[in-house]
Amino acid sequence: DVFQLRFMKVAKNRFNQQKAEVLYSVNSRFLLGAKSVKGLVKKDAKKQLDNLFVATSSVVAWNAGLIPVFKGATMAAGNLGAALLNDPQQYGYDAEAPETAVDYSSVSAQVDKYFAEHSDTISKGIDAETDKQLRSVLTEKINAGASLQEMSDAVENVYSAASGYRALRIAITESQRSLQYANNAIWQDSGMVEDYSWVIGGNNPFNICIDLSNQPPKTLATDWPDDHPNGQCAVI
Repeated sequence: DVFQLRFMKVAKNRFNQQKAEVLYSVNSRFLLGAKSVKGLVKKDAKKQLDNLFVATSSVVAWNAGLIPVFKGATMAAGNLGAALLNDPQQYGYDAEAPETAVDYSSVSAQVDKYFAEHSDTISKGIDAETDKQLRSVLTEKINAGASLQEMSDAVENVYSAASGYRALRIAITESQRSLQYANNAIWQDSGMVEDYSWVIGGNNPFNICIDLSNQPPKTLATDWPDDHPNGQCAVI
């Protein structure tokens, strides 16, 4: 999926930028003559873990990367959703085309607004999780009297995982969310869709997803819950 790759690239780039900022903070705050934190009183050392990266500018940086990808992904999905409504038989649906063609532009402003706010929310959540992980590993190093190199290595390990599994999770989750939200927006706006069903996606669906797929259709797409992180199910 091209948009999964774009989300992945944004996440990896941002994690790498942030890692450089955090390594600078760690090195400048804990660089002692002995290159060890053993000489610091532990309670004072732990205070040095505050603001390892600047939260406000970090969210701005995340948004600068994420919002254009959201815009591209939702436009592609919305246009595809509109194409399905305008020629349903081509996509295997036994329904007539509308007299007036459906156009994604009718909901694009609403979708863009949602994802601008959503990007801000997930950026703060991503950074909160990273901060939590950094505090955990660095507190452990402080308590063990680790060297500055060992503390730097711990930071590297946090961001290695972030650029791997966490970046992939962001990519899968947000590309699927973009597709789902844009499609549902144009479908509901058209007034042509009578009900929506939960359709399982992926090879290893969670039990909750299987349970949802067994429920009867709902009148509105928004009557269904949001999919979980890494989810690949759809509401159709």
